[in-house]
Amino acid sequence: MSVESTIAQCAIAAPLLFSALFAQAYAAGMVPETTLLVIEESTHSGTMNVKNTDTFPALIYTIIVDLPDDTGVTLNA
Repeated sequence: MSVESTIAQCAIAAPLLFSALFAQAYAAGMVPETTLLVIEESTHSGTMNVKNTDTFPALIYTIIVDLPDDTGVTLNA
């Protein structure tokens, strides 16, 4: 492996590593009220309170997934 290819690989890997580290640090500021989301079958809706403990505003994007070992009612998108 040449020195140029090693430097190129490091130049690509370093930003990805730092972005992953900082993304995890920002996510730590969001604290859910509970770890369980209850969805009302009659209204097809549910709510969850989340507190932002950081000093800056943040936007949360979430998805709901069915657990593989759950044999109850499943969600259909």
